Amino acid sequence: MRNKKTAPIFLATAALAGGAAHGAVVYTNFHDLTIIGRNGTTEFDLSPDFNSHYFLLYQDSNSQKPEVRGDGTNSFVLARTWQDTNNMDLGNRTYGGLPLTPGGVAVNGQMHDVNAAKQQNGITTLTVQNNGYFNERPDNNDDDTGGSASIYNVGDWGNTSTNSAYVGLVMVNGGATNFGWAHFIWSDPSADSGETNAQLTLIDAAYESSPNTGILTGEGPVAAPASPDTATGWFQLFQQKNDKTWSGSDQVTSYRANSGLDYWLFGDTVLGNRNPATGGYQSGWTMVANTILIESNGILSSATFNAPAVPNAANGDRFWTQGIFEANGYMYALCSQVRSTNVGIGFVLEGGKLAKFVIQPSGRLSFLTMVATPGTGVVEGIGPTAIQWAADAVVDHGFVYVFGNSKTGNPYVPQLGYVCRVPATNVETLAAWQYWDGAGWNAAMSNSAPILTDMISGVRPYNGAWVMLHKPFSGWGSSVYAEIAPAPQGPYTSSQIIFESPAGKTANGVTTNLHSYVTYSPQPHPEYDLASGKLLVSIAWNGSDLFQDVGNDARLYKPRFYEVALTGAPVHLNVKSSGSSLVLSWPSGTLLEAPTPAGPWTTNQSTAPYTNNPMSGSKFFKVQVP
Repeated sequence: MRNKKTAPIFLATAALAGGAAHGAVVYTNFHDLTIIGRNGTTEFDLSPDFNSHYFLLYQDSNSQKPEVRGDGTNSFVLARTWQDTNNMDLGNRTYGGLPLTPGGVAVNGQMHDVNAAKQQNGITTLTVQNNGYFNERPDNNDDDTGGSASIYNVGDWGNTSTNSAYVGLVMVNGGATNFGWAHFIWSDPSADSGETNAQLTLIDAAYESSPNTGILTGEGPVAAPASPDTATGWFQLFQQKNDKTWSGSDQVTSYRANSGLDYWLFGDTVLGNRNPATGGYQSGWTMVANTILIESNGILSSATFNAPAVPNAANGDRFWTQGIFEANGYMYALCSQVRSTNVGIGFVLEGGKLAKFVIQPSGRLSFLTMVATPGTGVVEGIGPTAIQWAADAVVDHGFVYVFGNSKTGNPYVPQLGYVCRVPATNVETLAAWQYWDGAGWNAAMSNSAPILTDMISGVRPYNGAWVMLHKPFSGWGSSVYAEIAPAPQGPYTSSQIIFESPAGKTANGVTTNLHSYVTYSPQPHPEYDLASGKLLVSIAWNGSDLFQDVGNDARLYKPRFYEVALTGAPVHLNVKSSGSSLVLSWPSGTLLEAPTPAGPWTTNQSTAPYTNNPMSGSKFFKVQVP
């Protein structure tokens, strides 16, 4: 169906009451500023006008204690300190540490503990401190802890696996004092603070611009959390993430899990913070072979407890994660095994494997083991027996479809693309894999027939069809192509250039020094609805020289995004609510409307997105495609 009618949707909404306006509340979304277990330091400002330098770090003398710290001159936290660590009451541990509070608590000069029932030593008023801890790891002499493996979550969070709360902040500028809040998530999945899987994440913050005026935690023009719905929004989301869990990468594959969580896979990944003075990375930045993130409501967080997400092989080979799917209650990442060399482009592909993960209740992934595939140990080369089965993977109607590429020896058509499949229930059984031979599914890999006369980059089902993206000349050409097919094995037709993405040079936004870059690996992301109704597509950017280009420009090694209307693909009319209105989007064609399904149908002159108030009367919509 190329036209889609919409049934009427009626929404009843009520206005949401906000806090009383008593000044100008300035809000900032920090897009997941994270430090992970026992390492990492990052800085954040509530307002450059107030010199409000805060630091998120682990205590210098005791690396198990995450803390937020003011500079002691212009920025402070509202905190309490432990009165007697060795004799503290385990049941009343919430009296110490930061004043972690729920939303709606007043931050002002008279801020009191919100949990007065658990006070000791007469402490009722919070005091201004330079720093405060999010948890306390007592030493072996602590009478109530059971040794160094114990950990206390302090403040008013309690002791659950994931905690979300606010911290009161104070900014001093000359003779004026301004109050604010910061919103944190503390994730400590075990009682052992010696593990490295704890994370401290700053989500957002706000401050009251009027001096000596209180603010409620959570108060401000805080937009409802949501994933971006424009290419620009996606670009900005990844540009703003610079920390020790992810700061830049290539590949950029996405997948919506059965749980509704969205996972993003990457190849070689930079871990580090951007230096705002130079535009490059701060000293100490590192690179790992792969990472996996979770995106939820516009927040990017680590999906795994360690980086890389898939550890290197025993012989030192690394793995690039290039596809992801669920089967039999596990999460599998399709990986390309990579061996570094001193010749050619610096590496050689050694076949494909599956990284197997246990899915935790929170959605985070615990690495379990590597699983062999028929392509494991196959060195890249020419012909079907050298196919690298690691380009992408999709589950559809009970089968896992795995896409791969092999060389041809022809410089004008350097690679060919292939597809194989295996029942999802037997994904770890090598004999169950079958290969498309041009007419059917064959048990012999050597009989594989190409489905694309190019190198496959990314494949996804989209609006009832299959969309395949590729870039010519082994991914190094300028044009990005899309192919459309009725099935994963093809036939792929309607070859079309969807955008141009050549290599080039750019400055880092701080200095005028130009840095050289290349683009490759276009990927479709159909799980995300855009306001335009079009298909979200990413492409990786990378520096021609790792240290000279990437190291000196922290904006470079991050994906770019495009909104694409595909010719020949089915058109769907998407509808979502926004307050009391409905927002319609469609990638191409003309929007028609009518008072009843029978008509009369008239042309709506609007372009996507179109906002309609259903309270004004029922309407029916459909899209007419030439």
